[in-house]
Amino acid sequence: MRIPLFALILIATPAWGQSMEDLRVHPTARELEVSFRVEEAFSDTVEERVQSGLPTAFIFQFDLLRDRKHWWDDYLRSATLEVVAMYNAVSQEYLLNIKQNGKLVESRTARSLRELERLMTRFEGWPVFRLDDLPAGTRLLIKARARLGGKTYLDLVPVNVTTDWVSSRKFLVPDSEGG
Repeated sequence: MRIPLFALILIATPAWGQSMEDLRVHPTARELEVSFRVEEAFSDTVEERVQSGLPTAFIFQFDLLRDRKHWWDDYLRSATLEVVAMYNAVSQEYLLNIKQNGKLVESRTARSLRELERLMTRFEGWPVFRLDDLPAGTRLLIKARARLGGKTYLDLVPVNVTTDWVSSRKFLVPDSEGG
């Protein structure tokens, strides 16, 4: 039995080890904040790319779903959070731009590669969705994943590095008085 080369490549593609961890939700009557971290996102390839001055981006994708028992969850909306790092060799600082749904919302500066890694892979209480248009008591959950750039497998096959989708705990939209 002959197995095509591309099938062998797919079978033999290693797990890169990156994972999105500790996805927590913080709902209020007006918006939904998330906290999360990504483990092992800064590989040697990412560090080399950042140190060379090339813009390096991590893109976090979030899907808001209505939880339905005994049926597929109902997709409501999605959001993206993109963090782009650039190294300035003259000032020896890293500029980090944070975009939400394509719009620049914040810029930060890091003085070391470790600080940059922390700023790019750990988020606490970041607002991603408005909830004020959903009825109180609606049961929701978030699914999220990270796209961490690309690599080449066997120095030949380009692959996108993404984490698996992770789900938050289920939660209810609070009423406007209770928060």
